[in-house]
Amino acid sequence: MDIKQIDQQIREQINKEKSISIFVSKYALRSFKQVLIHAFIAIVLAILFHLLASNIIKISGNDFVPIMSSLAAASGALLAVSIAFYTFMGRYMTDWRDRVYERFRQEREELKSQIKMSAKHHSEISRRLVNLYYLAATYQLGQVIDKDKVYEADKVFHDWTKDYASQTKRKFDFGDLDTYDSFEKHLFDAHLCSTAVRQSLIDLHIAEISGRPLTTFSPLVTTWVVILIFSLVSAIIGGTGIIYEPFNISILIVPTYLLPFAILALILDFTAFMSTMRIHEIGYEKGVLELMEKSHSTPKT
Repeated sequence: MDIKQIDQQIREQINKEKSISIFVSKYALRSFKQVLIHAFIAIVLAILFHLLASNIIKISGNDFVPIMSSLAAASGALLAVSIAFYTFMGRYMTDWRDRVYERFRQEREELKSQIKMSAKHHSEISRRLVNLYYLAATYQLGQVIDKDKVYEADKVFHDWTKDYASQTKRKFDFGDLDTYDSFEKHLFDAHLCSTAVRQSLIDLHIAEISGRPLTTFSPLVTTWVVILIFSLVSAIIGGTGIIYEPFNISILIVPTYLLPFAILALILDFTAFMSTMRIHEIGYEKGVLELMEKSHSTPKT
């Protein structure tokens, strides 16, 4: 299986898992702009309700204070859950990316050594690895990777290797040191090194994409804080009896409106994180299978 197909399958799975929730996500709390829009809508609904139905539906001060206190407690608990979850997710994504990067650095050095060794006896191998090595050598942690350039650079070497493998019948013997400088043995080792570097570059590309949702955490945390403070202050003021009773239901509308959207955003973030973990597993599994298949298809010289 080609690495491009692997990446395509991973992307198809991402799109499939998002297809159900993508419409709902548009209305979740993903940005500060959305937070402001929802807050504005909540205030407008509260004003309209007060003007149209405040004399029909009322909440007494004795009921208002416990309800607002319960909302404050619930939002405080969910705020703590959100912060813990986002802290864990941020740490997980960073650790996963760092592990991939450390593996990538080792594989890049192995590719560099292979190019140097092959250049002594079989320069045509080294010349076809230059494009891929250049991408690896110039990569810096956190840099956006153009996967199409990775495919193109890898294609230079692997297409040439595939043509050679279809023509040659020569083999090398792992137990014979005299064959270790043969063209076939260098081609075999170069194939393993280039495949490993290519896979790591794609993994870093996936890690960079997977880390982008971290930017949506701050708006949701801000929403929990707004609901908490608003509910707590309302409960305290309501306990003093200062608030006129017809205003109670209108005040209650604001946190009641925001709460479902905040819970929805938290659920979507959690499900997206679980999907991301599975995507990493699928990418690794398919990468290993591809490496094994490619290794067996390379001439065992």
